[in-house]
Amino acid sequence: MQRIMEPAMVDPFKAFPEPHAVRLREYANFYAETYGNREEVADLIPFILEAFLDRDKAFKRIKSDA
Repeated sequence: MQRIMEPAMVDPFKAFPEPHAVRLREYANFYAETYGNREEVADLIPFILEAFLDRDKAFKRIKSDA
């Protein structure tokens, strides 16, 4: 049986090209201003990815066909 790996913490500023890291920082600032709660970029990324995947119609279609 294959072992499931533990999630690893990744420094988003090293994992993404600089333009993406800048946009993520900008989003984190926007989030703090809008919702009054400052979150680390690394904590926001899973929710950003989930929202993106949930809204991709082609991806949903393929998932529902499987």
